[in-house]
Amino acid sequence: MKKKSFKELFDQAKERDTYWVASLILDFTEGLHKIMEANGVSRSELARRLGVSPAYITKALRGNVNFTLDSMVRLVRAAGGEVSLHVAPKAQKKSNDFYRKQGMKKAA
Repeated sequence: MKKKSFKELFDQAKERDTYWVASLILDFTEGLHKIMEANGVSRSELARRLGVSPAYITKALRGNVNFTLDSMVRLVRAAGGEVSLHVAPKAQKKSNDFYRKQGMKKAA
């Protein structure tokens, strides 16, 4: 059996929904942490504002909770930020057809 390269394994992972969910959770938790830092909001202060335990905030920042839109909005607003959701069409792969349609030549 042929061993797969890292690129092949990575491309294969990107075909799974779990890859994209994990990526969104990482983006969300990093953004939440940045907002907390920018606004001087500690984990314990965020917990107090939301009426939850500091342990819950730690779990949330690690991405270890089942986020809902409601929980995401509540967390970010309590930290002094706002949530925006962006939906876009799937990225188009660059192929020779793409370049022909644009009247361009593909770079070597």
